[in-house]
Amino acid sequence: MSRKRRSPVVAGLASAFVPGFGQILTGAKAAGWMLVLTSATTVVLVAWGVVNTETQGLLAMITNPDLVLVLVGVNVVFGLIRLLSVTDAWRRADGKLLRFGLVALVIFTIAPHAAFAYVGLEARSTIVTVFPTEPVASPPPSFVAISSTTTTTKPPPPLAAPWTIPTSSTTTTTTLPLGAPRITFLLLGGDAGPGRKGLRTDTVMVATVDTVTGSAAIFGLPRNMAGLAFSDGTEFFGTSKGILNEAYEYGRKNADRFEGSDPGVTAVRDIVSTTIGMPIDHYLLVDMQGFAELVDTLGGVTVNPSAAFVAPLYYEHPEDYEMITFSPGVQHLDGAHALAYARSRTESNDYVRMARQRCLVASVLAAANPYRVMSGLIGILDVIERRVSTDIPSNRLPFFINFLPSIQSEQITFVGFDNDYRTDTYTRTGLQAADVPRIQETVADVLSGSWEGPVTNLDVSSEACG
Repeated sequence: MSRKRRSPVVAGLASAFVPGFGQILTGAKAAGWMLVLTSATTVVLVAWGVVNTETQGLLAMITNPDLVLVLVGVNVVFGLIRLLSVTDAWRRADGKLLRFGLVALVIFTIAPHAAFAYVGLEARSTIVTVFPTEPVASPPPSFVAISSTTTTTKPPPPLAAPWTIPTSSTTTTTTLPLGAPRITFLLLGGDAGPGRKGLRTDTVMVATVDTVTGSAAIFGLPRNMAGLAFSDGTEFFGTSKGILNEAYEYGRKNADRFEGSDPGVTAVRDIVSTTIGMPIDHYLLVDMQGFAELVDTLGGVTVNPSAAFVAPLYYEHPEDYEMITFSPGVQHLDGAHALAYARSRTESNDYVRMARQRCLVASVLAAANPYRVMSGLIGILDVIERRVSTDIPSNRLPFFINFLPSIQSEQITFVGFDNDYRTDTYTRTGLQAADVPRIQETVADVLSGSWEGPVTNLDVSSEACG
């Protein structure tokens, strides 16, 4: 039987979509059906595996650096099979190999595989660079102990389980299990962006999530909080005024006293954990310039200032800036303006800035919809790799990614420790000391559901957004 005459373009396209189909059209049925069956079997097996694998199992695969490399390799092999099928179908249709049409078909065939390989290798690079690989145990539940009195004289040591609050009198302590499990993160914003020297953690928040209900709470600690202590009871004097945002540099300058890959984070973590009265499972540190880049990658954020205020807008060099005015009302900001919005204390104070930062957290969560994340994935991975540091192990990523979508902004409660959480005593530098017992009591009440004080939901349209 004579070979069927087919257009090389039709035969090539057929094999591009279904490897082997172009060969069948040109009369090479044996070779064609072998390729079709091989390709179909591969696709069916992959689809079956995806459908029958739990979400966390799939996430474990794509966040495992070794498995990502295997997937990239399989993708390359399948791409080569498709490429060979296309060129063979073109040749069997009597198409000359050096033709523009064939070049276009080759690009059409290889492009998705090249894109998949690029994204996969970028993701692997980010995972390897940012997230540690050492194995860790399953996330433990956090506990807060509530004492029958508030005469606390010394904060509890970190990582005690269950936690108790020693007091100057004999008291009965009730331990409350908070979630099953509850995961707690220390969120730090470092001011290493334009206009600043060194790195100070001007943004300090503690986010704790009940992974069963999806409810969460965020506690904001002001940068100028003073009168704090380490877990061993040693008072924190800092590098100048003894305020919280000096803890990072203090830890780095006294690295011999603090364990871990980043002594600065260890120092901040110890002080914050001691202050709020609960253990911290992981930390996430983002420098301010990285925050601006992330906002740009997501296409900007929407904010709703309740009043006009001025802020410095920095450019590439620290001395190169201009004062800009934010007007009241809903507006869309790029990264540079969002950074100015978050950092400014001009004509205001740390507590107003904390409110704006709370609103920016909500805005970023709202902006990070699936479409924006996928369309800007390469940029997001690049920002994470260059601007983020964390101790979240890569083998825990599936667990966290799995429950993040279940967290709704209306389920997030924010409590800022403002002037009401200061005592009438002063530190050696003349600053009012933080009321640590009251802070710990508030944290315990919020997480146990018994808190009756003021709270603020993470609502970007709120009038409390500065």
